[in-house]
Amino acid sequence: MPRNPATPRPRPTPPRSTPDARAAGLARAHARTRAINAAAPDLKQDWLDSDQWRSMARERGLNLPLPQYRPHGPALAKWLRKLNVSKSEFLIWGGYETLADFERLNPRTPLWAVCGFLLEYVEERDAAGATLRSRLNKGVVSQ
Repeated sequence: MPRNPATPRPRPTPPRSTPDARAAGLARAHARTRAINAAAPDLKQDWLDSDQWRSMARERGLNLPLPQYRPHGPALAKWLRKLNVSKSEFLIWGGYETLADFERLNPRTPLWAVCGFLLEYVEERDAAGATLRSRLNKGVVSQ
């Protein structure tokens, strides 16, 4: 008898994880964490605005990156997209030629702090834009 196409196929059950496989996976995760932590002991972690950055991120529904991560190009580009900041806007704002320049010129700055800087920048940029729009709508500023 042919199978009814509207009826979903049963999913195969995944193989059960054995204690040895779980232990091996846990060991790999610990090794990866140790490698990340060992590679970033020189990153500055005490920032005066850190509590403000965390609350700003929470308001936007974002989780800041782990403190061990460096602001390399792809990760920085990901956060620029999340915060709706163009790459060229970031480069002009910071005076950089490439995203890699940021990490090269700021070797002790972790990715989470850069995200904090960007959160502050976006908040100020958006507030300035809203103020300007309201003034334009009222006719206070000539176009």
